[in-house]
Amino acid sequence: MIKPLFSLLIVGAASSSLWSQELLWTLPEDPNASDAFARNIVPLGDIDGDGVPDFALSMNEGGQQALRAYSGFDRHELWAAFKGSVVALLFSDQDGDGLADILVSGLADGTVFVLRSTTGEVLKPYTGVSGSSFAAPGDLDGDSVDDFIVGSPWQDRIDAISGKDGQVLWSYGNTARLGFSLAAMDDIDGDGVRDVLVGAPEQRNVTPGVGVVLALSGATGAFLYRVVAPRTAFFGMDLAVYDDADGDGLEDFVAVAAYGLREERGSLHFLSGATGASLGRHDLDWGSAQYEFFGRVFAGPDLNGDGAGEVLFTLASPDRRALMFSGGTRQLLHRFVGDFGRPASFISDLDQDGRDDLLIVADDEQGRPELRAYAQPGLFFAIEPPVVRPQDPVEVFIGESCGGCPLLIVIEELWGEPVNLAPCGVLRMGGDGTHRVHFQPSMGLLGVDLIARCYVQDPSGELIATRRVPFRVE
Repeated sequence: MIKPLFSLLIVGAASSSLWSQELLWTLPEDPNASDAFARNIVPLGDIDGDGVPDFALSMNEGGQQALRAYSGFDRHELWAAFKGSVVALLFSDQDGDGLADILVSGLADGTVFVLRSTTGEVLKPYTGVSGSSFAAPGDLDGDSVDDFIVGSPWQDRIDAISGKDGQVLWSYGNTARLGFSLAAMDDIDGDGVRDVLVGAPEQRNVTPGVGVVLALSGATGAFLYRVVAPRTAFFGMDLAVYDDADGDGLEDFVAVAAYGLREERGSLHFLSGATGASLGRHDLDWGSAQYEFFGRVFAGPDLNGDGAGEVLFTLASPDRRALMFSGGTRQLLHRFVGDFGRPASFISDLDQDGRDDLLIVADDEQGRPELRAYAQPGLFFAIEPPVVRPQDPVEVFIGESCGGCPLLIVIEELWGEPVNLAPCGVLRMGGDGTHRVHFQPSMGLLGVDLIARCYVQDPSGELIATRRVPFRVE
């Protein structure tokens, strides 16, 4: 008979919206990040082979730009690179290891680098190339090597760069602040090459410009269409492409705009990728924030089952918040509570429940930035505290009430080695979703690192597994 390891408090709570802020974990601000923590977030895929996707954060460390990669499983640092990573973007597999590598800008020395995603080492430098925005539409010139677009809004231009040799394939520049934002788009013109969307918010000193979004051919840079938004300023300050919402088979996109200084209001514009026609608009009050920092927008997968991708908007104002919108209906799906307004990224299944999750930077109670990982509602499992002392109760959180269904806690890894689902307790949740059961921990496991998983049998009899959770007995 296997002895139980710890006492458990089971807490169940039914979800009330698409996202119910089920916090998987937090990563505190890196102590070396003296200027900006997590300027942007790059989901990397599983670069350390533990079955959980990993990620990288771009930050400023005492005037030196750094990119640091972290484990999505337990948040330990995997590598650090100090190669001009003010802007970083997941690119394509450059070294043939089956994992996409990372494109980072080198604003100080006019170099763009490709870094190996598994180690952070430089695979390829592109000298004489610099900018503050990127897009990676794929192979533009037919040489079977992926290329990229770089935006230089302070020079009012964008350039398409050959991924093979760094040569300029084409350039475009005739609008103020062109390339302030960039996004790769489906093939609009039917030439077999993905195209590009370009934001030009036209900021001139302190007077806001009208702002436009352009669609350009990825193959040649030829003009395809132009979008303007009435009664807005800084239209095109950020862009994100999401799954087809209007049923024409092409991706659609959302653009961010801000009104004038006195109106203190901004807007989100949902637009057809095929034509730039309006699909909907949301006006948002934004308080006394500087208009040029109104907010950022991030595209995600279809979370509510309507066939279209979703959109996350982080609002940078004194009332900083994050808002999730349906790309299909343009309705507000969820309002995240907390001090948000910073970078975010959707990431593939962190908690191993078959659903994509979310990374977002917010401030803690002391006003210090931290990275937070949120799970979609579903069967959510967490152990608090992660260090377990003998005879102390441990809280095990379940994201949805299972109403009397049997619940099984198992240990799947011991001393870093897999074990055969050794049971440490079979529990039954009460009708109110809570139940407390006490176990006597095994003293022989003191100082041991373990990994647990929770299983719940749903009313249909299916056994549902949660993510794997690390903890330690001390």
